[in-house]
Parts: sequence; C-alpha cells; structure tokens
Amino acid sequence: MSNDAKAVLSEVRTRLEWESETLPEWPAAMLTVAREAAGPVDIATGAPVPRDVHAAKGESCSGSQRGMAAEQAKAISAGLGQTERDESAPAFRPTSRGTGESLKVLDSLASLQATVAGCRSCALHRTRRNTVFARGNPLAELVFIGEGPGEQEDQTGQPFVGRAGQLLDKMIAAMGLSTEEVYICNVVKCRPPDNRNPTDAEAAACAHFLDEQLELVAPKLLVALGKVAAGRLGLIPTGEKAPWRGRLAAYRGIPLLATFHPAFLLRSPSFKKEAWEDLKQVLSVLGRPVPSGKR
Repeated sequence: MSNDAKAVLSEVRTRLEWESETLPEWPAAMLTVAREAAGPVDIATGAPVPRDVHAAKGESCSGSQRGMAAEQAKAISAGLGQTERDESAPAFRPTSRGTGESLKVLDSLASLQATVAGCRSCALHRTRRNTVFARGNPLAELVFIGEGPGEQEDQTGQPFVGRAGQLLDKMIAAMGLSTEEVYICNVVKCRPPDNRNPTDAEAAACAHFLDEQLELVAPKLLVALGKVAAGRLGLIPTGEKAPWRGRLAAYRGIPLLATFHPAFLLRSPSFKKEAWEDLKQVLSVLGRPVPSGKR
C-alpha cells in the first residue's frame, strides 16, 4: 500500500474517534485495511491491539480489495469533511455510543453483509447480480425499510438509487435531515425478478438478516415504505382492512410507522400531501421540529 493511501486511511480512523455519531457504512475490506494502516483496534474497547495478536486473527484482504478500500477511504474522508455542521444548527443525534461500541457495530454489520452476499437460502440468488444490504448511517435513530431492490439497485448493490430513491432522498431532505443521518434497507436483499413483490417464502428466508441488521443499528424508529413492507413488518394483521399507513405500531420492540413507497408517489403524486403528514408524525415521534416553511 502506498504511503498516500496509508495516510488517508489513518485520517479516516482518526475522524472515526471523534465523529462516531456520523459514521458512514464501512465495508469489511475497508475495516481491515484501516486497522492495518492506522494500527489494529480491539472492536469491543477501541484500544490498540499488539500487531502479533491482530495478525493471528487472519485479518487480511487481497490487493484488489486494498485498492478498492483505499478509494473508499478517500471518498469517506472527503465526505466527512463536507458534512461538518454549522454549530448553530440543531443536530440530529444518532444513538449515543462510544468509539469501541461503534466499531463493534460496524464490524458486525460488515460481517453480516458478507454473509448476505453469499446467501442461497431462496431462489432469488439465481437471478441477482448483487445483494443489496443498506446505505446510510448504521448508527442512526431512523431507519427506512422498503420491500426489495429494483433493477438499478441490483446493478449497483445499493438500495433506493433509482428514481424512487431520488424521491426518497428529497423526502428525507424535506424533513430537515440528510441521507447520512438515516439508514436505508429492504425486507429482502435480492431483487425479485421483474420487480415483483417478494413472496412469503423469500421474505421469511431474509427475515433473520433484517432482524439482526436492526438489532445492530438499534434505531429509535422504523418507517416502512409501502404496503408490502408494512405487511412484512406485521403492521397489517391478516385479514384486516383498516388503513395501514400513518399508524404507530412496533416491530421487535422498535416503534414503527408506515407511509407510501416513493415509487407509488411517482405514479400518484396526489398522495404526496398524505405522505408528508406521515413524515411529520415521524419527526414528532423523534422529538424533532418540522422545518420552517414545511408546515
């Protein structure tokens, strides 16, 4: 690894120590390279680990992974610099965690993401290009959950990157938040063919991944995007015909609200006003004010 790459990775790790509340997602390869470049770390405590102990764990990655990780490090380093806050602005504080705990969460999520990438538990693995794990801040208070990836998500490995994703980003911005302050994922991690809804069997095969993901992120609130995701999260009891959106429920002990999927809002923009009412309720649950001019 070049000295420049080592310097960048060292800077990223330094930023991690004082800005743990705004961490981006770290892929497994990047975590490994950062530790090797900046000094190995005990993920439970954040304390330095002797080099021989670190080596004994077999934490290494290929040259191509190192190159990719270095590029990701540069991007994250630049991104952190760009998102430094105006101190006079109210901060959206993710769940408060120490550096050691934050590292442990990041490492566990990276390990889970690697497991998802090799999953063959249902037929969706036969047609996928990439698994789609998550994007955003893994220490966030707020998590948005859709039903499954679409074509562009399957190509990029990132959730909500197409037109629906662009609208979701605008909805988040209207709430006075940035996409670096929330966490975005799906019920299933592989694209159903032709963007159909995931079947019960497919959702069940992925359920333990989502549950572990949410347990690690530990948000204060979940937002189900669309009726399918709301149903998969238990917001719509079998046979019930009552309105499914705008209701406060819970999933595995985490408060849960539902609103329209951005893809539906693209097809039916007249429902955007109702979706905004749902998002204002989200802000209320989180104790956040509605941005001025958006009331």
